[in-house]
Amino acid sequence: MRKFFCALLLLALAGLAGCATAPMAESANWTVTATPEPVTQWPENGFTAQIPQPESGTVDYVLDCSDSGHYGIFLKDISLAETSAYLNTLTSQGYVQAISDGNSVSIGTMLQKENVTLSIAQGEGTLGILITVDGTV
Repeated sequence: MRKFFCALLLLALAGLAGCATAPMAESANWTVTATPEPVTQWPENGFTAQIPQPESGTVDYVLDCSDSGHYGIFLKDISLAETSAYLNTLTSQGYVQAISDGNSVSIGTMLQKENVTLSIAQGEGTLGILITVDGTV
């Protein structure tokens, strides 16, 4: 299931890569080389400081690609309604939706605020957040 969700997130990111409203920096050309690292608590670092911690769900694992300006957090036990509420929280804090698309199984959304881009993949029971920071974290 974890590999499926990672693949789904990567496909969503690939599909949304050319759709951002702001031009992407050269650092946008990267590949995932990190392996999933199981965690049980919300990680505290320069990437996660860019967003609030979701009120629902359980942190499952992270993908630390901080060398290339990316950090992924994956939660489980979160409903689509709870994910929708979290997206509303992000937009109330100034993130602007660049694009969103989905089907009956999952939804992919890209949000931007200043030098931070969030690529969010959601499905029933899961939420993946890829935080990309253009510049210094």
